[in-house]
Amino acid sequence: YRLFRGSGIDGLVGMSPFRPLNDAVVLARPFLSFSRADLIDYLTRLGESWRVDSSNRSAEFLRNRIRHELIPLLNDLFPGRVDSSIRKFASHAADLKEFLDAQLDAALAAGGGGEVLVRSDGSVVCSVEHLAKLPPILLSIWFRRLWRDRRWPMRGMDASRWSALAQMVSDGVSVRRELPGGLSAELYEGEMRLSPVFNRK
Repeated sequence: YRLFRGSGIDGLVGMSPFRPLNDAVVLARPFLSFSRADLIDYLTRLGESWRVDSSNRSAEFLRNRIRHELIPLLNDLFPGRVDSSIRKFASHAADLKEFLDAQLDAALAAGGGGEVLVRSDGSVVCSVEHLAKLPPILLSIWFRRLWRDRRWPMRGMDASRWSALAQMVSDGVSVRRELPGGLSAELYEGEMRLSPVFNRK
């Protein structure tokens, strides 16, 4: 689903077993390594019942059409290989993400910039002098980190949006873009300002 939506490496990693929701709560997914069939078989052998969310059957949701139409077709074409191939791909993506995160940390520690000033109106300002020297893929990861740190809406921010932000920094040309989630990005005189549109002066 994320692949066809144009997700970047972060999305292709798949679900994380643990994801912080806030400073006090962590969402845990202990059954990610088990298939639905495995879980149902286990519950059946225990004599336990289970519940199925009725929305999982609705063809209104694209994720369900992928699950009920596309995946069975792929299983017909590649018997016994689809689930394991997807898991391996996600694992490779996770390894690549870990490597790129380490590369970004090293570049920032070596003077790659990245410091931001948070203003009272909720906007964030940073110099792009050193950031502009980073490869575009590391810039994209830096922006994703910033979004997570600020808890800005991620919906609609696909790989093309992150790349566009990275390109703004690399080009260094004064420009402003409207972004999903009610945010804007503006580059002017070597500084980038990211802010909620309704807070922009």
